[in-house]
Amino acid sequence: MPKFKKRDDALWLSHLASSGVSVPPGFRATIRIDGTAVEFVPMSTGRDDRATAGLKATGPECEAWNAITKGTTVELELVAIVDMGDIAVRSKVPEPSPLPRVLGIDLWRG
Repeated sequence: MPKFKKRDDALWLSHLASSGVSVPPGFRATIRIDGTAVEFVPMSTGRDDRATAGLKATGPECEAWNAITKGTTVELELVAIVDMGDIAVRSKVPEPSPLPRVLGIDLWRG
């Protein structure tokens, strides 16, 4: 299993990649850290509306990640990834409403 040095509470995709673990931006990931499976979700966009290339721990096991002190080296294994794009789009975009039918248009030409 790859070794990973925790540098921050956020799990930055570039730091993961340097350890040989690849999670595409916008994907949710389950990562086993020292034997404990922890769910990570994509971070929200920054104040300037730019994408943030990181993950944050969530769910009941997030305390396992938060308890690890910065600078500690852990073993990690990518268990699963889920594309959040479709899920996010479905939750934010309302169902399209039918457009009104136009029966006829009278144009006046002068």
